[in-house]
Amino acid sequence: MKIRAIKPFTHSDRSFAVGDVVDASNAAGKWLIEQGVAVEVAVEAKEGKPKA
Repeated sequence: MKIRAIKPFTHSDRSFAVGDVVDASNAAGKWLIEQGVAVEVAVEAKEGKPKA
């Protein structure tokens, strides 16, 4: 799960600043989101065929 820091935090002995994108496990990502220090980064959909 990719998350973006919205507040500074430390995870796995690493410090992250606001705006940093972190690749965290689902459990860790959900926990950090619940703590109010991160938000999930939306996964960009691959572009398909253009609609006519």
